Amino acid sequence: MLDLRRLGLISLDFASPQECLEATRSRGFGWMEAYIDGVANDDVHSLVRWSIKRGVTVSTLSTLSKLGSSEDDADRHIAAVERSILLAAETGVARAGFMYGGSSTLGEVAARRRFAERIEPLLGMAESLGVRLVIENVFSRGTGVDLESVAAIEELFAVLPPRAIGLTFDPANLAIAGEEAYPYALARLREHCAVIHLKDVTRHVPETHGTEADCRPLVESRRGRFITVPLGEGSLNMLALAGELLASDDDTPLLLEPFRSGASREAWIDRSLANLSRPALVDSGARNG
Repeated sequence: MLDLRRLGLISLDFASPQECLEATRSRGFGWMEAYIDGVANDDVHSLVRWSIKRGVTVSTLSTLSKLGSSEDDADRHIAAVERSILLAAETGVARAGFMYGGSSTLGEVAARRRFAERIEPLLGMAESLGVRLVIENVFSRGTGVDLESVAAIEELFAVLPPRAIGLTFDPANLAIAGEEAYPYALARLREHCAVIHLKDVTRHVPETHGTEADCRPLVESRRGRFITVPLGEGSLNMLALAGELLASDDDTPLLLEPFRSGASREAWIDRSLANLSRPALVDSGARNG
């Protein structure tokens, strides 16, 4: 039987973190990730208090800020991560999340060096407050090379202290970038995974999937448009991947990411849960993993 408490939702797919919390509770999920850009500090505190009362754990207080951004707006991105760390410490949330962000002016090695310099004081701050930073792997979107390959992720983590930072592992983002998400990427990166986003993707075919406004394509700067589909119906070996994760005895948050809204989002969740509940496929995935 599918253990719904292992699963959660991401507030980016909702009008507000509070709406995400209510959806998480009503589904019987155990986790949610709250993106707090534009959310007042008092509202973040209230959200975490209400989540505890509803039996939901906020896995991460996240920002869309990118520490690899240009010099022009670096201070703004750094300040947003600092805020996430402080709010996580104040509310008892274990993790503060953010993005890497490609540089349009620096090569990959120089960009990684600059990123490491920028994050060093944040790592010290987070560690002193008992908060773990988590960084998500994201495919490139035309602003330089992002954290889009297993090699790039491994090279970054090789120069960062593992106790203070982990990976928000999004296998679909690797697949969009052309990497084999499973079993290769999961096996190579499992030790770094602190949070896992679960979405499935396939190439966007307008005649099948509708207009861009309807389906919110994910656009990779070199490989084109992709679209999310219910778990187990896309290009990833998602049911095997999810089967392995669900069969493990760790408590890594597994967060569903429909990348849709409204009725389309709810239908995606329903169908994904139905696919994850197919015993033969899930059990096979756990064995093959």
